Amino acid sequence: MAVDFSKVNTRVHCFAHILHLAVQAGLEKLQLPNVSDKDVVGGSDGPVKKDRVEVEKLFTLDMGLREWKLMDKDWNHLEKVQHLLEPLAQALSLVESAVYPTFVMVIPLFNIVMDKLEDMDIGLLLVFLMVWEAIMEVLQKYYAKTDSTRLYWIALVLHPAYKLSWMWEQGWETKYIDKVEVTIQATFDNKYASVAMGGLQPQRMQE
Repeated sequence: MAVDFSKVNTRVHCFAHILHLAVQAGLEKLQLPNVSDKDVVGGSDGPVKKDRVEVEKLFTLDMGLREWKLMDKDWNHLEKVQHLLEPLAQALSLVESAVYPTFVMVIPLFNIVMDKLEDMDIGLLLVFLMVWEAIMEVLQKYYAKTDSTRLYWIALVLHPAYKLSWMWEQGWETKYIDKVEVTIQATFDNKYASVAMGGLQPQRMQE
């Protein structure tokens, strides 16, 4: 018997896509310079006719690219951005490397990524704070949506490696754990209890 979930209860978002959206939102706050193709190819107005000619230009002409050269300060900033994005990259790698990605991975990975970001020392520069806030805003937006999606909670609690004990170990507030427990118990009582009890009753052999 299938559970009659509503559209809200069956709303599932791709976790990998959420991570990409968070990274995109963060990088947009860096306000990187907009370098046109014309700047890169040295002011050529027409299409590239021969690759060899263009390669020769790259080696023989300055093309005004010195202004885009990264200085030590720039590399330092990039290292900080890389450090800021590392938790998301690790989570994405874990999801993509899983043979069978499942719902049960989503809630724990959400918590791991956001916990690492909250514990991170991002320094005093406003730009890094803006990147951090943009990333967290996207993650928190989609994490909040899991509150109304029973599929995540059922998968998490039924998994032998997690169950409700995982939530207690993670320091979740009692009211949230109670909500999950009540929701899952109600789902079982309303949809599966009678079927399970009837299906497990031993049948008497006919004499």
